[in-house]
Order: sequence, then structure tokens, then C-alpha cells
Amino acid sequence: MILLLDIGNTYTKLAIYDLLKNKIKKKINIKTINLLNKNFLLNLVKKEKLKYSLCSSVVPRIYQKLRTFLINKSIKTYEISQRIIKKNIKIKIKNKNQLGSDRISNSVAAKNLGYKNVVIVDFGTATTFDIINNSDYIGGIIFPGINLSIEALGKLTAKLPIIKLRKNKSVIGKNTFEAINSGIYWGYISMINGLLWKINKVTNKKNKLILTGGYSKFFKAKINTKSTLNLDITLLGLITLIRRNKKIFNVNE
Repeated sequence: MILLLDIGNTYTKLAIYDLLKNKIKKKINIKTINLLNKNFLLNLVKKEKLKYSLCSSVVPRIYQKLRTFLINKSIKTYEISQRIIKKNIKIKIKNKNQLGSDRISNSVAAKNLGYKNVVIVDFGTATTFDIINNSDYIGGIIFPGINLSIEALGKLTAKLPIIKLRKNKSVIGKNTFEAINSGIYWGYISMINGLLWKINKVTNKKNKLILTGGYSKFFKAKINTKSTLNLDITLLGLITLIRRNKKIFNVNE
């Protein structure tokens, strides 16, 4: 069995993947701060008979500790690298090493799903846009995620509360909660739609749209571009990389 990991700033997705059957056997969602719980890891390794792992991580400190644990348990452990991805997708940016492994994995998955011109919007701790043009990765956009913005207002101001985001019809708030909620809710809707329009204009293409991440369902109906929801796109990218790079990973079916 192969352990797939999508380690995010706030949450981590784990999947137990059967290479022979090309099937995800089990998925687990866990807070990233709890990922290194020894009992959790020991139980996972013992129960699932893991031989390999492939990781996408935006939290190097967590990944390095996890890697040490897995190697000590005789599990061959890999992370996304330029060597692995170079035959899967062309990365056309100034510094390839700055591109997050989650965004690489998402882009590999999108290309493998048949998308030639597509924008992937990932609602994570940071909200990211990744643009594939003529099957090549050409760049992206990063801005603070919804919860990060809400927490920043609550923690970095004297009187503004931390709110739980709701959908609301009116753009004009009648109290502090409504004003903050409207700013976040309608602000993000306007920003996402505006950026998608501008990306289409710059690329001179009517790009397809994939949504993923925590708030993707929440905002889907308000996005003007027809979209596809894919909450497991990072894991699908990891699977694609494994199946196309068996010699590099030295995995056996």
C-alpha cells in the first residue's frame, strides 16, 4: 500500500492507495497539528501495511519529522521534486522551486484529466489560482484565504469580532457582523469573478474552471464561470505522478 499525503497549513488529507487496483482504499482528514501524533501514526503504519509514501507539503517542519518517522519504519518516502514532475507538465515560471507542491500536484491532475486551458482555484489557508495554458503551467495568484482574513480582522483590531461566515443577500451591512460578513463574502465573490475575467482576457482563452479546498462548495454558486468541483485533486495529482514515475519511485504493483 502507498500512503499519499496532502499536508496543508491547517488540514492534512491522507489516502491509502492500492497501486495494483488503482484505487484509494481509505481517506482520512486530520488537523495538521495532530498529524505527528505517535499513536495515530503507529496505528496507521501497522494496520495498512505501508511500503511507500508520496507527500505534497507546504509545511516543511511537519514533513521532515513525518519523513523521519516513516523512514524509521522502513517505508520508502518521497516528496514532489523537479525530477519527478519534469515529464508530466512544463512549469513556465521564473523560479520553479518556489512553486508549492500542492499547486504542482493540482496542475498535474488537471492536465491528466484532459484540461488544456484551465484555472484551478484552491480555497485553503491561502486562496490560490493556478493557470494551465496549452497544457503548460504558466503561473498563478495568491492572496489571503477566507479564514485568515476573518482572523486577521478579529486579532489585529481592537473592536472587530471574529465571525463565522454566512451567505447573505444584501451587500450593505446594518451592524458590525453584517458589515464584516458582507466584506468577506461579497468581497471574495467579486475578487474571484474579477480575476477569472482578467485571466481569460490576458490568456485570450475561455478557460475551464476547477474549484477545490474548504470553501469551494460555499462559493461555487456565486462564481460566474461554470466550474467543476474536485475536492481530491491534490491526491489525484499524487496518484498520477506515482503511476507515471514507477521507475523513479521504484514501486512494484
